[in-house]
Amino acid sequence: MAFIALLLTFGAVLGWFHHQKMSDIFITSTHHLFDRVATDVSGAFYAGYSPVSATVKLLSLSPLMQENDLEGRLQHLPSLVAVLRAQPQVAALSVGYADSEYFIIRNLNSEYLLKRFDAPLGAHYVVDNIERSDGSNAFMRFYYDEALNRIGEKDLGYTNYDPTVRPWYRLAAYTRDVTTTQPYLYYFIGKVGVTAVKQDPASGAVFAADITLESLSQTLQENRVSPSSQMLIYTHDGSVIGSLDPGSIVVDNDPEKLRILQLADLKSPEIRDFIARQKESAGSDFFFDSHGERWLGVTRPVNLVGFTANLMILAPESELLAEAYEITNQSGVITLVIVILALPFALFFANQIARPLKNLAEETRRIQRLDFVSPLTVKSSISDIDSLASAIELMKNTISRFTGLTRTLAEERDFDRLLHEVSLNAMHMSQAEGALVYLIDPEEERLWPACFQTRHGAKTHHAMPSLNLSDQNIAFVQATCQDDLSVIAVTYDSAARCGTHESLLNHVGSERLSTVAMPLKNRQGRRIGLLCLLFQPDEDNSLTAPEERLAFVRALAGLCALSIDSGYRASPRKQAV
Repeated sequence: MAFIALLLTFGAVLGWFHHQKMSDIFITSTHHLFDRVATDVSGAFYAGYSPVSATVKLLSLSPLMQENDLEGRLQHLPSLVAVLRAQPQVAALSVGYADSEYFIIRNLNSEYLLKRFDAPLGAHYVVDNIERSDGSNAFMRFYYDEALNRIGEKDLGYTNYDPTVRPWYRLAAYTRDVTTTQPYLYYFIGKVGVTAVKQDPASGAVFAADITLESLSQTLQENRVSPSSQMLIYTHDGSVIGSLDPGSIVVDNDPEKLRILQLADLKSPEIRDFIARQKESAGSDFFFDSHGERWLGVTRPVNLVGFTANLMILAPESELLAEAYEITNQSGVITLVIVILALPFALFFANQIARPLKNLAEETRRIQRLDFVSPLTVKSSISDIDSLASAIELMKNTISRFTGLTRTLAEERDFDRLLHEVSLNAMHMSQAEGALVYLIDPEEERLWPACFQTRHGAKTHHAMPSLNLSDQNIAFVQATCQDDLSVIAVTYDSAARCGTHESLLNHVGSERLSTVAMPLKNRQGRRIGLLCLLFQPDEDNSLTAPEERLAFVRALAGLCALSIDSGYRASPRKQAV
C-alpha cells in the first residue's frame, strides 16, 4: 500500500508542478501579448498619421493657401475630396487664413453627421466657408453629392468664429514642420481626435487635417485579450481616447454639453479597484482582487505623435489561464489513467520485491533459532535481492559449519581425522579451492605438511616437501613468522624457489593461485603451524584477496589453531612426533 500511495503522491505532485509551470508560461505570454498590443496601438496610429502628415505638408504649399474668395477655394475641392476618400481616418480638411477667414470640408459618412449638419438626401460632403463682409464674418454652408454636384446650400448669417485664436492655429505658428495637437473633442462631429497642422510662411495661412482616434479603439477591439477583459487608452489628464466601447468615449448626447469621458466617470468596479491599488503599488503590472475574483492589471505607455498616452488592460486570471486549466485537466486525466494502468504492474513488482524479502526475514529468524536444516529456496529476478539471498545462504552455511566444526572438534579424539575435519571445513567455509595445514615439529626446526585438501578430496599422497624454518627465502616460512596473514602468489615461475608451489598448482589444476596464509598460534601465543587457503585469481586476474575474505580467514584461523592445539595435546601422536 505504501508503494501505491507513493505512486499516487508522485502523480499529484507531478500534476501540480505541471500546472504551476503552465501558469507561469501563460502569464509570461500574456505580458508579451500586452506589450504587443501597446506596439500595435502605436503602429496603427502611425500608419494612419504618416500619410496624413505628408498630405498636410504638400497641401500647405498649394495655391489654396492664397485664395481669398469662395470661388477660388472651390476650385481645389476635387483634390481635397480625393484626400478624404484615400484617407478615411481624416474627418475634415481646413484652411485658417490670417485675416480670420476659414474654409473647411467634411465627409458626411455617418447618420450622426447627416443629422448633425441637417444635410439633404444624397449629400456626401459639406463645405463651410467664412469670408469677411462689411467687417463681419459671413458664414455659408454648401452640400455636395458623391460626384461633387452641389445639391444644397445655407446662409448661416454672421459668426464670431475666428480660426486665428484656435489652439491648432497658434500651434502651427511655433514650428516650420507639421505638428500635432493634443487630443480634443470635435464638437461638430462628436468625436475625439487630433489635428495635424502646417503654416504657409508666405501667407500666414494654416492648413489643418482633423484625424479621428477611432483607430485606437479599433486596434483594442482587434486585440482583445479575453472575453471579459477591459482595455482603455487615456491621456495624462485622465481623458479616455480609446476603448473597447468607442461609443462611450464622448459623454452626453446634448451637443452643447459634449465632453470626453474621464477615468473618474468610469463605473467599472475592476477599473476603480485597479486605480486605487495602482496608487499603492510601485509597479505597473500586478494581480489584484475585485468582487471575489482575481484580476491581472497592467499599464503600458503608448507613444503617439505629439503626445504619450497610457494603455490599461485588465483581465480576469481565470480567463487568462483558461487554456492552462484545460491542459492541466487533460494532463490530470492522462496522469490518472497512467496511474490506474500502472497499479497492476506496481502491485506485481511490489510483490516481486516484498515476497522474497519476507522469506529472507523468515530465514534470518530460523538462523536466529540456530535452525540450519531447512534449505534456502528464495529466488528473485531482482539482482540485489538475489545477491542478498546468496549472502544469507552463505552466512547460514558458514554458521552451520562453525557450529558443526565446534561440535566435531569437541568430540574428535583422532588427530588425523581432526586435521582432516579442520582443513575440510576451513576450505568449504572460505569457498577456497583447497586447504593446506603446516605444523611445526617439536624441535621447531621445520614445517611439515600435516594435511592437504582440495575440492576433489583429501590428498594423502601429495608429495609436499617439508620446509626449513631457517630458510627465510621461502614465502611460506616468512608467512609463519608474521603476526598477521599473508597473501602469496603461487605460479610456476615461483615454483623454482619452493617445491610446494608446483605441487599445489598440479593438484588444483591451475596455472595461478592466490594463497592466503595465516600463522596458527596456541592459547599461549606460541606458533604451532600455518593454515593455507587456496583461491583462484579474481575476474581481473588479480592474485590479491578482498578485505572481507581476509577478515574471515583471520577468524577461521583462530578457531582452527585452538582446535588443532587442543587435539594435538590430547593425541597419542604428540609423543610420536
